[in-house]
Amino acid sequence: LLHVVDISHPHAELQQAATLWVKRGRRADEVWRGDALREASRWLARSTTAVPELVRAFHQEGLAREARRHRALRLRRLAVTVSLAVVATVALLVAWAYSEKQRQAARARDQAQREGAREALGRGALLQASAMLRAALEGSDSVEARAVWHRLRRHPLAWRRTLGSFVYEVAFSPDGQQLAVA
Repeated sequence: LLHVVDISHPHAELQQAATLWVKRGRRADEVWRGDALREASRWLARSTTAVPELVRAFHQEGLAREARRHRALRLRRLAVTVSLAVVATVALLVAWAYSEKQRQAARARDQAQREGAREALGRGALLQASAMLRAALEGSDSVEARAVWHRLRRHPLAWRRTLGSFVYEVAFSPDGQQLAVA
């Protein structure tokens, strides 16, 4: 008997809610949702008696509202996911473009240093040519830079100074920073 009362109780509550829903103009915000709707669905599935059409319409409207809510939730999640993917893609493209710009600037700087080293070698400024070429090779290696490096290695003279007279004696200071010529 207790079981029968438990089964009939949701039926009466569902009937009352459906009647009130119709009286108020079948507003979508008054249909059951969540746990109440799931409980009503279970009760209707187990019910052996005929369910009034009004109760079925109320239940169907609740199911339709839940389906719309779930669909809207899925669409919002999809929109957020797509937005994040677009932001990530744009960020990657910007990072790649910035990196490429940095690489091009480094290549141009290294090329300018190699050209400067070749020009300094042609003038006989071996120390300057060596410094510029070393900086260029630290940035990027190239066949052209190595060819200039090999030309530099053939000249053992680190620096040259024309004094205008004969040199009889040379002496270095103790710290090696100065040179005395007589």
